[in-house]
Amino acid sequence: MPRGPRKIYDNALLNVTSRGNNKKTIFKKNIDYIIFKNLLLRFATECKIKVYHYCLMPNHIHLTVKISNKESLSKAMHKLQLSYFYHFKKRYKYVGRFWQGRFHSKLIENELYLLTAGLYIEANPVRAKLTKEPSQYRWNSCNSYAYGKKDPIIKLDPYYLSLSDKSTERQRMYREIMQRYLAA
Repeated sequence: MPRGPRKIYDNALLNVTSRGNNKKTIFKKNIDYIIFKNLLLRFATECKIKVYHYCLMPNHIHLTVKISNKESLSKAMHKLQLSYFYHFKKRYKYVGRFWQGRFHSKLIENELYLLTAGLYIEANPVRAKLTKEPSQYRWNSCNSYAYGKKDPIIKLDPYYLSLSDKSTERQRMYREIMQRYLAA
């Protein structure tokens, strides 16, 4: 039975995931993460997608994004996944299917859920026991929110921006929210 079309709308907020085939590792070395981040920045910019939160795990990726139009996500993900696959194939002499099916996307209904999705994504390395704190993981967006670290990929989450007019206060509040989220 053929796959149905995605239910995506112009200006939608989405939670996006994609996994390596059979849960295989898609990032073997730091250079792989760096190349993926550069590709993500390139294609998000090119396809007019705002990336609010991300986490690059060894065998999968998580993103929360706002798309400009309903075609932009598919275009960006196609370019991103294909370009990264070519990098991986060349670097590691990889043969076979790389991604496990097409990427998954779920509509985010409101800005509060956007922040919750961001917390979930950034806490992923803690749940996987890769780090004790999300901010210790180099390949996620947590430090942009918790400490104001500049990341060219990130467009700050509008709900996060509404926490306070002062950036240091927002960062402190985000760290507290993350600690409560992890404790729950």
